[in-house]
Amino acid sequence: MSKFAHLANRSILITGASSGIGRALTLAAAAAGAHVGVVARREDRLNAISDAYPDRIHVLAGDISDPDFCKDAV
Repeated sequence: MSKFAHLANRSILITGASSGIGRALTLAAAAAGAHVGVVARREDRLNAISDAYPDRIHVLAGDISDPDFCKDAV
């Protein structure tokens, strides 16, 4: 059983998802069946990640230090 199995059919939001730990968590959660909103400034990298699970990974490119972007993202 996956460590992320409890996320199946849940919706989560991961910031810093374009690389490193954020990217790894995104892929693991999507593989477990979660619907994942991914946030980072590099839209091209987010789109490449979403290609792995296009029905589960939803791209939100922007800067989380911008309050207006954060309101729209949530």
